[in-house]
Amino acid sequence: MDSVEYLSKFLDALLIKKTLLKDSSLEQMLRFTQDSEEEAVAFGLGIWKDFQDAGTDKFAYGHRGREVAYTADLFWFPTQDIMYVLMMNCGIGTDSPFKEMFLEFRKELVTELLKGSETTVQK
Repeated sequence: MDSVEYLSKFLDALLIKKTLLKDSSLEQMLRFTQDSEEEAVAFGLGIWKDFQDAGTDKFAYGHRGREVAYTADLFWFPTQDIMYVLMMNCGIGTDSPFKEMFLEFRKELVTELLKGSETTVQK
């Protein structure tokens, strides 16, 4: 099993199947404070509410990492029931020449994932 598979199983157990924590613990994690610098992001306890700028009901819960040696995204769009895991063996947490390219790719990927998505799934 590779890292992407482990991450997707973790997010599935935590947020989708809700078998990892007690409901009260998950509720605490999902209490968000809006980021003052990045409008699309709010922070819970270890969970981010991201992509809030993608459109009504097109936000995702998850986490992202931007370090020197790696870059990773792990998100689930609950309204659309779409999960994505993105990992790169290159960090963009510093002044990496790949930073802008990665951020643009990430934005385009989410736009494509959400194209035509209906807001019929309620979680």
